[in-house]
Amino acid sequence: MASGKDGSNVKALEFITQMNPDQTPSLPPGIAGQLRPRDLLRVLVLVADAPAEKDWAESATEAFLTGYAETDASYDPLAGK
Repeated sequence: MASGKDGSNVKALEFITQMNPDQTPSLPPGIAGQLRPRDLLRVLVLVADAPAEKDWAESATEAFLTGYAETDASYDPLAGK
């Protein structure tokens, strides 16, 4: 149990689901069975990175590292290398 912002106790229930065609997520039966009608829920949505975003990040890293020169090696000890 953890405390909510208002001092109330909160319980974390974690599960993986997908969005339904009507843009609503489904609750697994085991999770739904732990909830009562009218329970107040605080929802945090974590979404896997889209492949395009990951490709962009990798391309940006590659472009950044292309600019690395041997003269930059003097800075490596500052980065813990």
